[in-house]
Amino acid sequence: MGLGSGVRFLGQQQEGSRFWAAADLAVLCSHPLVETLPLSLLEAMDHALPIVATDVGALREIVTPGVNGELVAPGAEEDLAAAIEKILADPEIGRRYGEDSQRKVRDQYGAQEMVGRTRSCCSVCTAAGCDGGAAFGRH
Repeated sequence: MGLGSGVRFLGQQQEGSRFWAAADLAVLCSHPLVETLPLSLLEAMDHALPIVATDVGALREIVTPGVNGELVAPGAEEDLAAAIEKILADPEIGRRYGEDSQRKVRDQYGAQEMVGRTRSCCSVCTAAGCDGGAAFGRH
């Protein structure tokens, strides 16, 4: 692949925290028919990493270009490389993006926020007279 000695493929790992701590940024290049909201990027954001990702699925909800990372069109390999190089070439941009990533994920996807969203969803469903299965398209 021409990646040199700077990249190692380690396979599946049980505990990722030590790897996030060693990373300079997180990159996710996905196909538009596959990706939704990847937990891996939320984890990277929680570890204050800047993000480079393809603009697919719900990634625009968590990555704001120029604020906490960069988004590129699917299949735009040269744009992906340029976005990675931009962050690696300027540690201040990487630091700022990483801080914004961490703030965003903790504010919007922390335990309290998610419990509140779940309760709100359940309240709406209950008020509408949904039975659990009907709310999810089951009969």
